[in-house]
Amino acid sequence: YNDNCKCVLDLEKIDSDTKITWATSPKFGPFRARDFCTLVHFRVFDDKRLVVVNQPATHVKAPCSKSFVRSEVILAGTILRPLASD
Repeated sequence: YNDNCKCVLDLEKIDSDTKITWATSPKFGPFRARDFCTLVHFRVFDDKRLVVVNQPATHVKAPCSKSFVRSEVILAGTILRPLASD
């Protein structure tokens, strides 16, 4: 979805709001390509806010590899709100 995200795969659906994903980023300057294995949880609230929370995960379908440096987003959250005009 952007130049820094080369690949994103859903590895496992935990429930209707939670999944484990694997993503890669390309080599950038002197830095080797990175990969991320992440637990992602989504929640939609009555006021139509969408909250997304991410934390590192491990998964048998995403073992560490010499092709990538394993990176971690320790904890991340995003809150999306519809515009008043929506």
